[in-house]
Amino acid sequence: RRAGRLAEARAAFDAAVVACPTDHEARHGLAIVQLMQGEDAEARRSLATAASLYPACPKPRNGLGSMLLEAGRTRAALRHFEAALERSAEPDDDDGWDASVNAALCTLTLARRGGAEAARWRQRLAQGRLR
Repeated sequence: RRAGRLAEARAAFDAAVVACPTDHEARHGLAIVQLMQGEDAEARRSLATAASLYPACPKPRNGLGSMLLEAGRTRAALRHFEAALERSAEPDDDDGWDASVNAALCTLTLARRGGAEAARWRQRLAQGRLR
């Protein structure tokens, strides 16, 4: 998929999912290709399936969080980023880093929105609590 050969990547991931429907990495790879092809609903389903097949893996939760954040669903995205952070082997590994940066972005976004709830999010930021 990195070489721009999406059709080939799609065919390979489709075949991998057929050959081993319980392989979470095949589902995650398929989701990335689906996103690149503009198939958001299918990608969301593939990521959700990957997350359910291997609940300890942070990657599909980071992907779901990113999709929700892009769709403006900040609170829902934050829940996925927090779940990814909890599942990361180390807070500073790639998955943990992605999750923590995106959780901070969500928290900052919620704090800036104003309203009665904003004070709670600002306090959470001031305390350095992302969860």
